[in-house]
Amino acid sequence: MMGQQIAKDDSIIELGKSTQIRSSLNKEIAILSFGNCLEMGSEVAEALDATLIDMNFVKPIDEERIKKISTEFKLIVSLEENVIKGGAGSAIAEILSQSNESAALLIMGLPDEFIDHGDQSQQKVLIGLNKDAVIGSIKEKLNSI
Repeated sequence: MMGQQIAKDDSIIELGKSTQIRSSLNKEIAILSFGNCLEMGSEVAEALDATLIDMNFVKPIDEERIKKISTEFKLIVSLEENVIKGGAGSAIAEILSQSNESAALLIMGLPDEFIDHGDQSQQKVLIGLNKDAVIGSIKEKLNSI
């Protein structure tokens, strides 16, 4: 099989624990990235000077990290390539609700509806899950809180 070599990585990710990818002294925005959204999340975090966390797992989700950032940041952004309803963002909302935290939450993901055919980049533009649209949604949410 020809193609790209996969680098061996012996590091261990603890089950249910997230990894902080980017830190910011600006305590406005924490982006929680799930799955394939990490690269775009990194670009968005750079553009907005936000903290970026790779959540690594939806189940079990890192409740400890979510509760901690909910007391430190003005806005938590959940970024996932999954249907919003019942997805990772919903799990974050449940944790925030149960712990009575007041951080605002913006859930970015797929709508619970049919998405027109196209390649992935076209579909992301259609549903507002591309870099520019995510940045715009975050700025809009910040201005409303």
